Amino acid sequence: MSTIEDNVSIEVGNASIEAGNMSIEAGNASIEAGNVSIEAGNVSIEAGNLSTDAGNVSTEAGNVSTEAGNVSIKAGNTSIDVGNVSTDAGNVSTET
Repeated sequence: MSTIEDNVSIEVGNASIEAGNMSIEAGNASIEAGNVSIEAGNVSIEAGNLSTDAGNVSTEAGNVSTEAGNVSIKAGNTSIDVGNVSTDAGNVSTET
């Protein structure tokens, strides 16, 4: 797993992750980011069973900005099986 990061800033007010069973299996994962900033007021993730199986995952982003006031994700059983996923983004901005 290779990670290349230029500028990464994460600002979190309240962050809680509660997981019963959580497994992440990745064959090849690479993340290349120019500028990544995440600002969140309240972020909570509650999962019963969370499973992510990925063969090849590649994410290349120039500028990614995510600003969220309150984000809540509650999942009983969530399963994501991915063969090959590639995401190339120049400028991505999400404000909630």
